[in-house]
Amino acid sequence: MSKIDDYAKMLTVEIKQSEEYNQYHRLKTMLSNDLELYAKVNTFRKKNFILQNKENEQDDILKIEQLEKEYFSILSMTSVKEFLLAEQRLCRLISRISGIICEAADFDLDFIDAPEE
Repeated sequence: MSKIDDYAKMLTVEIKQSEEYNQYHRLKTMLSNDLELYAKVNTFRKKNFILQNKENEQDDILKIEQLEKEYFSILSMTSVKEFLLAEQRLCRLISRISGIICEAADFDLDFIDAPEE
């Protein structure tokens, strides 16, 4: 095993000890006890992820609003709101870590923001 692998494993240990991860894991475990609700939340998460990570279209905001209306009954539940917020916080933590690594390694991600021809 390389040094990089060792450090990556150490980083995952640190992530799992973070408040962001522990809150996410605790809420995910609690939410997953209700299999029907958890399935609905995961369907929402998948649809939302696809919408937010596809090519931009004019009616994207409308589609996101429609998705939120479609899932309003579960999105208004405190347990679901807390879980989704905890997930967002964990994603931001992982994104910050990725950004630090990419910046330190001088990994060129400028193509993402480059205008299309």
